Amino acid sequence: MEVHVDRDGFLRGLQMVSNIVEPRQTLPILANVLLEAREEALRLTATDLEVGARVSVPARTIDAGAVTISARKLLEIVKELPAAPLSLKVQENAWVGLRCGGASYKLVGLGPEDFPAVGEGAAASWITVDGKLLRDMLAQTTFAISHDESRYALNGVLFALHDRELRLVATDGHRLALAVRSLVTGGASVSGIVPRKAVQEIARIVGSGEDGHLPELRAGGAEGAPPSPAPVARRVGGGVAPRVGAVRGADEAGEVLPRARRAEAQRLQSGLR
Repeated sequence: MEVHVDRDGFLRGLQMVSNIVEPRQTLPILANVLLEAREEALRLTATDLEVGARVSVPARTIDAGAVTISARKLLEIVKELPAAPLSLKVQENAWVGLRCGGASYKLVGLGPEDFPAVGEGAAASWITVDGKLLRDMLAQTTFAISHDESRYALNGVLFALHDRELRLVATDGHRLALAVRSLVTGGASVSGIVPRKAVQEIARIVGSGEDGHLPELRAGGAEGAPPSPAPVARRVGGGVAPRVGAVRGADEAGEVLPRARRAEAQRLQSGLR
């Protein structure tokens, strides 16, 4: 594999996917980022087996291929490089040569064969969501996510899409937060619980929403993402809060939900268990 890429674009891509990599991993390969050189792009992928992130940056590919490199080491090096064209070349035994300006490095790599697969979705299965709208919905619900690791089904946000209506629900068993918005375009009815870490990555990528960025949600499962960068999450198994009758919710101002809206949220949870 040999590829030439702009250092600044490569750095931004690395910063996006490196947040997924945990500092302590049971599998050495999970501490690495997967680099895949294609025709006119270099794709970066990272995962912790629960959440994955994928970013594609423009590149000039001399020789297509793939390799994995320590995400932390690679990010530390690229941060210190000058703003100049950067080249990566895989050598014997998965060693990777890196050149940028007058700097040259040789990094230990691993083959891509053992890197966990990160799911991909067909283009027809994505719907467009306004970035500011999604940011606001997450702000109104994520505070209610449970931090009790023993209650696995409560450690995330329930995304429920029906026709042109998107609902986000979160609860810790004591309070319930519900956000409902209408979308410009609709999709197939689907629901799933997105884990806390994936929700945080989606919120971080959406950012302030001032740039008009339009993230997309995959309707084929509980995977939230724009095409690039793309955080991908495994859907949490099981239902949501079993004690629906004992749960109270909060609206966007932090007030207790009116009876009608609370009943609506409880019906939503009951139907998706």
